[in-house]
Amino acid sequence: MLTADSNKRIKIIMAILLAIIIFISITAIFLYSLSGHYAYLNTGDYIARDINTPLKLWLNGYLSLFFKTKTFGFLMFLAVPSLFYYLFSIDKRPQWQRALLFVYVLSFLLISIKGYTNFRYAYTLYPFTIIGVLGCIYELYKKFNYKRKLIIICFVMLLSANLFDNFHRYKRTIAEFNRPSKVVELIDYINTLNINEKNNILVINITDYYYYSNSKSLMYYTIQRKINKTANLLNLIKTKNIKYILADDYIFQRSEYNLISNVIKTKAKLIKRTGTVSLYSL
Repeated sequence: MLTADSNKRIKIIMAILLAIIIFISITAIFLYSLSGHYAYLNTGDYIARDINTPLKLWLNGYLSLFFKTKTFGFLMFLAVPSLFYYLFSIDKRPQWQRALLFVYVLSFLLISIKGYTNFRYAYTLYPFTIIGVLGCIYELYKKFNYKRKLIIICFVMLLSANLFDNFHRYKRTIAEFNRPSKVVELIDYINTLNINEKNNILVINITDYYYYSNSKSLMYYTIQRKINKTANLLNLIKTKNIKYILADDYIFQRSEYNLISNVIKTKAKLIKRTGTVSLYSL
């Protein structure tokens, strides 16, 4: 059976290991962000996700769970102090809470490193973060009797601001969904081309095509990992009877689309263009 000194020693070691992991991960993210990665920030994909500057990349990308209020609301401002509150009191917490905190921090770091371009990955931690914030407020409420009214007032004000912001964001989202997309005009034109198995179209990540087209298509992401040479791509285009390509301009600025962008530049002809989305024929 562990003595009190041994138990205390284990807690200190766990806290040190957690601090080391956090430090190494944050350092790795920072070094990665300085390794020429910023050269891609002005592409359409990064602009659309509002991470097209170094500051936005950190606040709306790597640390979006805590600072992207447009998505997660103002209540998340309490997440960072709540996290530090739990970390600084980790030696006084039961083992299951320390384990949960350890898993939460590791999950956050993994999502920050690998899923920073899309906030939907950070959403997986959103309910746990809210529960953690509420738990922190409850502990502070019990601990500081003489400041309970102040704690309640601050929390209610922040919660009200969050609800008000969510209501207006909901109204904006509904209006956005009801607004006709410019891409739809182009898809309406495609619907007149009689797309079929003998006259197929390759669509490169234009999800609106799913909803407004009258025909099936070949989505580029379903074949992207299967091809590694231009010859393979051209052979697939021939096999699948691809006669048209629908693509956004950002593919010409992203290295992962080099194969298809080179084919478009050398083999395709522009038919019609709407905004940054173009239709090509082969």
